[in-house]
Amino acid sequence: MTRYKQVQNLIKNSKKKLTSIEDLYNKSLKGKDIDPDLQIEIKNLLENLRSCLDYVARDIASDVLSLSDESKVYFPIVSPDKDKSSFEGAISRNLPRLEVKNIAIFNLLESYQPYKEGYDWLGKFADITSKLKHMELIPQKKTEQTRISSENNTSSSKVSWDPNSVKFGNGVYINQAYVNPTTQLPVRHPNNVVRKEIWVSFLFDGHDVSVLPFLKQCLNGVEKITETLYKSLDN
Repeated sequence: MTRYKQVQNLIKNSKKKLTSIEDLYNKSLKGKDIDPDLQIEIKNLLENLRSCLDYVARDIASDVLSLSDESKVYFPIVSPDKDKSSFEGAISRNLPRLEVKNIAIFNLLESYQPYKEGYDWLGKFADITSKLKHMELIPQKKTEQTRISSENNTSSSKVSWDPNSVKFGNGVYINQAYVNPTTQLPVRHPNNVVRKEIWVSFLFDGHDVSVLPFLKQCLNGVEKITETLYKSLDN
């Protein structure tokens, strides 16, 4: 477990980076262009998280399989459209005979694969970070989405919808207010507040995932994966 402290420090540093990224992200949302510093910070954060996974893989290689530190070992991640046979192939390339040496860690690694429920984000993470090797910055695009919301002051009920995706006919009520099929808006009601909101976000080009929530998911996910694997290594 020679790299455990390094992983802990990278996770700690990544949490600080995420705070900085969130500040730059919110500033960029208000402007017309994406701040170049934001792209650099995102690149550094993702590279740090990828290193965390590769470090724990190398500790598995040395502690469980007695491979030398010079061996090229990477954390196995297969594509979301692959299955266990593809995972076993990735294991044989990076951590040969792991299933024989430590079935518990083998099963843990398999449980994190993108074809498993709740881990599709890891496939996107792997694809995005692999592209970092071929480009300086990750392309992101700014998107805007219009939403209508209706909030009832007495019941605290709030309903929101995308007017480009939803069309109301006759006889529709939202929070007790009749929806005018011509304007597609609820008519005035003393207990309701209707707002038109513009939701702005940045997406990773090619994946259409919102940058900030995805980074938070990756950070939390990588921290959980590394902590669980190191506990298993310590047993």
